[in-house]
Amino acid sequence: MKRIILVLLTFLLLAGCKKESKVAVTATKPQIDFETVEHHFNDVKQDQPQEYDFVFHNTGATPLVIQKTETGCSCTQVSYDKEPVAAGEEGKIHVTYLANNGTGHFSHYIAVYSNGADSTGYTELHIEGEVAAKP
Repeated sequence: MKRIILVLLTFLLLAGCKKESKVAVTATKPQIDFETVEHHFNDVKQDQPQEYDFVFHNTGATPLVIQKTETGCSCTQVSYDKEPVAAGEEGKIHVTYLANNGTGHFSHYIAVYSNGADSTGYTELHIEGEVAAKP
C-alpha cells in the first residue's frame, strides 16, 4: 500500500513540473512571426519616452538571428537581444519613441533584418500616435 501511494505521489509531482509550451514549427529554416507589426501610442507627451515591445516567435526549425534594425528617425530607438532565438521560442524588439520634434501626428517605421524574414530580407514594424502640446 505504501508503495502505491509513493508511486502516485511521484507521478503527481512529475505531472506538475511541465515545461512551458513552445510554438509549433512550420518551416525548415528560421521564420520570424510577429504577434503584431503595428502599435498606436496613446497620450503621448513631449519629452516623455514611450515604449513598446514587439513580440515575435521563431516558427522555423533552426535558430533565428536578428542581424540589425533601422529606423527613419533619431527619435525612435530600438534594442533587442543579440542571442539567437531557438526554434519555437519567442523574442522581443523593444522600441522607444521620444517626442521631441513638436506636436501632432507621427508615423515611423522600423526595419528588422533577420535570417527568418521573407524574400525582402526584413520585416517592417510601424508605430504611430498623436503628440499633445505641453500644458
